[in-house]
Amino acid sequence: MRRIKTGRRAEDPSRQHAARWVEIYRLAESSPNREYCINPGDEREIQVFVHADDPSHLLRALENFVRDGTLEFIDTFGINELLMRHELKSLRASGKSYEVAVEELAERHHRSVSTIERAVRIPSKRDTD
Repeated sequence: MRRIKTGRRAEDPSRQHAARWVEIYRLAESSPNREYCINPGDEREIQVFVHADDPSHLLRALENFVRDGTLEFIDTFGINELLMRHELKSLRASGKSYEVAVEELAERHHRSVSTIERAVRIPSKRDTD
């Protein structure tokens, strides 16, 4: 009997990402309230919970996989840059200079200073043409 071809297999990073989603949903299933907090160390207002009976997070990851070929979030809206600008603004409000604040952001996000500077730069009209 001939073996049916399955086509290309997913790369290891995608498999690891999928395994993490399975682990999260299994943890939610096994908890008494059927939910699992992904970021328990953060403030209550920004904590993200996965409920075992709500597949929306998993469906979003699968939709990303269909559209982008990866289970990871691809930021097409510039949300990461917006959040970095907000972080920069907070650091500057605490009295830090622009250079020190950018260096701190680079360290926090494991990026180079020039990458952070490009990310926090406010887009001009010319950038949108």
